[in-house]
Amino acid sequence: MLERIYQFILSFLVTIISCFKIMIRSKVYTKPLQSKNKSVIILANGPSLSKSLPSLTPKKNLDYICVNNFTNTEDFVRLKPKHYVVVSEQFYNVGNSIKENNHRESMIESLINKTTWPLVFHCPVSAKKHSAFIDRIKKNKLISINYFNTTPIEGFKWFKILAFRLGLGSPRPHNVLIPSLLIAINTGFKKVILIGADHSWLKDISVNDNNEALVNQKHFYDANTSKPEIMRNKGVQPRKLHEILQKFVYSFSSYFDLREFATSRNVDIYNATPNSFIDAFERKDLGDVQ
Repeated sequence: MLERIYQFILSFLVTIISCFKIMIRSKVYTKPLQSKNKSVIILANGPSLSKSLPSLTPKKNLDYICVNNFTNTEDFVRLKPKHYVVVSEQFYNVGNSIKENNHRESMIESLINKTTWPLVFHCPVSAKKHSAFIDRIKKNKLISINYFNTTPIEGFKWFKILAFRLGLGSPRPHNVLIPSLLIAINTGFKKVILIGADHSWLKDISVNDNNEALVNQKHFYDANTSKPEIMRNKGVQPRKLHEILQKFVYSFSSYFDLREFATSRNVDIYNATPNSFIDAFERKDLGDVQ
């Protein structure tokens, strides 16, 4: 009984805190265009994506959502995804890292020059203040921009579902797959398929002799060349091991919030990523759900 009272009080307090966060951080929300198709495949950037991509083909009754650096691939033009999602500030704000800035410039130029079909570019509402970035994207008239709030929402289940549905915030968006799933659900897709969602970072964590925590964050385009690197908070402060693990906890927990939200909207989410570490969604072979 005491445990129930404690959990209720804790959920109540967290809900109130989330309300204050919404009032402070969430901006005007533009609802994504409702899709005519009922199925979508989210192309995450995990190493396994390279094995899944050859089996994909453009289909009239199927949309694609791609993320981050996918514009730099030939499959971007071949599959013609209708939705493109970024969440990290490195994609719209010039930083101190030459490597990140090069990735940023490459993504923007490829997006502008390669997109010859209608595409919705989804980015955090904080990107609005980076007018140079937004103006460059708008040069391609086929690209429309949709902003989303990244305010972390926690608390009572009913409150989270309501906030997600209204676009007031998101489960903690510690990686781009989290807002991609939320966008897919709110865009009206009834079947969401995940590929390239390996999330297998746990086996790629190490600590060197200088007590620096390293993570080898492999992607499908650099799986054979990536190296263990220091994870940094906002690109500056190195993360300690417990901070890295906490970040992963938030990510994997967020998928269970998204599963509850999907269920409330009668949406099925299938994880068709071989050997994925995500344990929130039903597993299916890609060939069985396309």
